[in-house]
Amino acid sequence: SSGFFAPELAGVMESLQLEFGLQYLAGTGYGLDVEEQTGLTIGLTKLKTAERFDKIWVWGKIFGTTKDYYVAFGVLDSQKEYPVKKFFWATDSYNFAELPKSEDSVAPAAQAVEGPFFGEPDRLLGVSVEGLNLTELERLSATVRAIDQDTAVVPRGAFVLNDHNKLVPSFSFQGLSFDEATQLACYQHFRPPASVTRLRALATNEVEFHHNCLDPIEKDLPKGCWSVRVDKSMMFVNLRSLMWPGYVAFHLVGSSSFGGIYIGHGDRNGDLPFILP
Repeated sequence: SSGFFAPELAGVMESLQLEFGLQYLAGTGYGLDVEEQTGLTIGLTKLKTAERFDKIWVWGKIFGTTKDYYVAFGVLDSQKEYPVKKFFWATDSYNFAELPKSEDSVAPAAQAVEGPFFGEPDRLLGVSVEGLNLTELERLSATVRAIDQDTAVVPRGAFVLNDHNKLVPSFSFQGLSFDEATQLACYQHFRPPASVTRLRALATNEVEFHHNCLDPIEKDLPKGCWSVRVDKSMMFVNLRSLMWPGYVAFHLVGSSSFGGIYIGHGDRNGDLPFILP
């Protein structure tokens, strides 16, 4: 998620370059005000030191009726091919704490809760799973991970599998051309692939796969769930998720700068398949 600004990682903004990335999202109606940017920069600088991460990325913000949630993540060194994200959350104090993992048994029930978030992490949802009363923090965790699974967009070629089958930034990546940048086929999800084709290629260690090892967003369902918009300056492109209104990504054409952020209510547009032509 540096996405934001170097090909180091995917899909979001490195905390120290928040302002840089936000300028490419200004025309989309998404943003963070100066107070939020300052709070996030201070809070995430402390978190980076405490957690000993080289980099921390801003994932986004989920609105609450009392307080909003801010979410960030770092990337762990992993024994697996694909990096593992470690998520953190805070409210308006910007004191970040680890977002608990979303257990498979809990996630569907936590995500099924309707209505707004409150910004009260200990608030009971009125739902129990295996005798456990679920809290809003568990709903937040399930929602963040569901959004991340469906979004986290990076340009194709920004990451490659190295000789040790580890996903790493491609230092030869110089950005997409203008024509490429306007095509969904040239963007991928920064997460372990779910498609059978890519999993099979990973298992057989195909050389071609090393440069094309992530799932393309053009295969996402329902068809038409992404919209591409070229800025008037023709210098950068925005991609918006219609499935998760509030997620937007950008790529600065012909450069290694890209990124994305989610700022929304945590609502999935479940009606989308019925709305699209």
